[in-house]
Amino acid sequence: LGILTLNTLRRSPLYGSISAWTHLFGPYDFSKAPIGPAGCAVHAHEKPAARGTWAPHGVHAYYLGPARDYYRRHRVYVP
Repeated sequence: LGILTLNTLRRSPLYGSISAWTHLFGPYDFSKAPIGPAGCAVHAHEKPAARGTWAPHGVHAYYLGPARDYYRRHRVYVP
């Protein structure tokens, strides 16, 4: 997450009008993989097969970063 965040904020050394991330990998689609602050508390959805009928639908977790291989999914740490 740190490299992604820094390279989207940093300007390209060759082309000053675009970010370093855009220069290396192409434009970053924030709609496809939104970025949030790392380490913030979130609720992660728990699948119905893994929980009881009347159990809460989410568990406490911490945000690690976007899962860029999937559409609007995030990597989280569940303690």
